[in-house]
Amino acid sequence: MLSANESHIIQAVVPPHIKNSTYTVELSPLGINRCPQSLQELKRAIKCVLEALVVLHRSKYVHRDIRWDNVIQSSTNSMDWILIDLEHAGKEGPPNGVGPNQGPYDFKCDLYLVGELIRTSGVDLSRTDTSFMNKLLEMESRFTTMKALKNIWLTSES
Repeated sequence: MLSANESHIIQAVVPPHIKNSTYTVELSPLGINRCPQSLQELKRAIKCVLEALVVLHRSKYVHRDIRWDNVIQSSTNSMDWILIDLEHAGKEGPPNGVGPNQGPYDFKCDLYLVGELIRTSGVDLSRTDTSFMNKLLEMESRFTTMKALKNIWLTSES
């Protein structure tokens, strides 16, 4: 369960309810759907997505649908990016789906999809940028969400 202070992940403000004969879910935070336009924006977006995944993974959940359509930029703070659409989220492993490695969907599959975010961002990438991306895309690596967050790629200026 998420606490009210978890950032970078969409949440219900109040429990779902029926309002005027319509099932209503009020979500927060709100934002706009767009891809990062620069390497600096890409790094910030990836860092925010990884921070959201730490919250999910700590709760033993995986997202399963990480793509730019499910990442929004905050409408109140352009430095914040929010992971949305928890429709496919669930516990790792079978019977909840098959990961990109054609095996049970686990935490590494979410990291693979973060690597895909970088690959499909449209931002020009250097060798260093692609090195970090490739670590995320390696399904057999011991790369974890916390290790990814501590990677120098996220903190370097270039």
